[in-house]
Amino acid sequence: MFGFRGCFFCFTWLALVLTVVARGEPATEPWKKDEDQAKSDGGKLPKGAVAQLRNSKGATRGLAFAPDGRWLMVADGSREVCLLDRSTGKLLKSFSVGERGSVGRAVISQDGRLLAAHVQAGRARLHVWEIESGRERWRRSTEELNVSDLCFSPDGRTLALAGNQMVRLWDAATGKESRLLASQAKATRLGGEEDVLEIAFSPDGKLLASGSRGGRVQVWDVASGKSLRVLGPAPGTGTFFAVSSLRFSPDGALLACGQNSRVVVWNTLFWNEVCQLGDHSGVVFSLDFSPDGRTLATGCWDAQVRLWEVATWKKWKHFKGHSGRVYHTNFSPDGRNLASGGQDGKVYLWDIFGFATEDMPRYLPEEKLEELWRALQGSDAARGYRAVCMLAAAPKQAVPFMKERLKAAAVGAAQIERLLADLNADNFAVRAKAAGALAKLGRSAQPALLRVLRNPPSEEVRRRAAELLARLEREPPPPEFLLAVRATAILEILGSPAAREALQVLAEGAPGAPLTEQARASLGRLTKQRPR
Repeated sequence: MFGFRGCFFCFTWLALVLTVVARGEPATEPWKKDEDQAKSDGGKLPKGAVAQLRNSKGATRGLAFAPDGRWLMVADGSREVCLLDRSTGKLLKSFSVGERGSVGRAVISQDGRLLAAHVQAGRARLHVWEIESGRERWRRSTEELNVSDLCFSPDGRTLALAGNQMVRLWDAATGKESRLLASQAKATRLGGEEDVLEIAFSPDGKLLASGSRGGRVQVWDVASGKSLRVLGPAPGTGTFFAVSSLRFSPDGALLACGQNSRVVVWNTLFWNEVCQLGDHSGVVFSLDFSPDGRTLATGCWDAQVRLWEVATWKKWKHFKGHSGRVYHTNFSPDGRNLASGGQDGKVYLWDIFGFATEDMPRYLPEEKLEELWRALQGSDAARGYRAVCMLAAAPKQAVPFMKERLKAAAVGAAQIERLLADLNADNFAVRAKAAGALAKLGRSAQPALLRVLRNPPSEEVRRRAAELLARLEREPPPPEFLLAVRATAILEILGSPAAREALQVLAEGAPGAPLTEQARASLGRLTKQRPR
């Protein structure tokens, strides 16, 4: 009897192994196919994808949209970096690194003029080309630098390289080294805690963040080369959550960092931790904020792409389609698509709002409008953004509905200024009363508190302003704040003359009010976008 059971078990186990091998799927990997993950074989796309622009043998080593969103730069570990048409996937131009070596990392400047590619195999070197002409501007050997990451400064004049225990800043025009940012900690052996793995510039180019193998993030002043702050565990603590990704938000107010299976977010004013994002089954390799700063995308070891609402720090959507680790994510300039690439060599273009891949109703009954209005104010991020998408898909109703329901903020700036002045009053009771009133105003007082904190008239005012701001960060966002963020997102997505007119009315509300500030920011971004 035992022999029969043993033979049966062995036979069953062998059959399972042969099935896995035949499918080409490793038994230990977490990204099993499911009903939500359609195969792209035979032209069928995964749920939520509008296109598969690439299917290479090598893993994706670089991914970035052109400034106007018309093409996508893709590096796949081969000897070439390609520019693909966003609409058709057609090859527009390619840049070769020659016969020796393969591309390990590739980036473009924010103005779309320069392309840099690092060759990691063969003779390690860095190539820089002019994208328009295709001319190679310069190349330089990097054999002893152990380059792990590179990025252009926002103005495109500087190229930063991470390697060993330091960051090198090179002149993008000539390839000459202009500055060296070296860790203040003692240099250790290669593979030690101080090895720099990831780097990122702030949007204004004044700061550079570098992430180490030991899980620490060092913030540098680019002009002086001085270290301003070190975030994360202390050296030698044995906490090896290596930094796997770094990204500043578009307004520079936040710094997000991937550390193993979590994402840590810091406020760049106080450098205090804002939140930690979990729900990742493995290393977070990629981070990217949407152009409007309302969403953070994460690409992970478990082959998924997740979208997080910044206002609530809750997940509102995810995409499945890759069959391996997701190394790169990049939003299109208009924020409507997200490109992702990774271990499987595929590059997908995802439909963020579902306009092209979901059956969105173009007419919404009155009771549905009321339901969506409530969802816009709720703490459930998935329901809130589903409401954003559904209302944006019905523009003929959405804009008049928003105009009717949204009213410009009426809290006067003069009132807030009086309360701020009372924070510096001689009488304690007056100071305490002003602090309480400002706390009740909530996020309407936040811009004014930030302004005062940068140049406080006294230590008492600085302390109280800092306490109020810290309190605002700890508390869940109130319904009126969520409504301001999501309602203006709808109008910005539409971007029509009628939507812009509605935003203009809201932007003329009380300075500092969430609805006013969100509307002003939306109008500013729409002004910079190319016409749709």
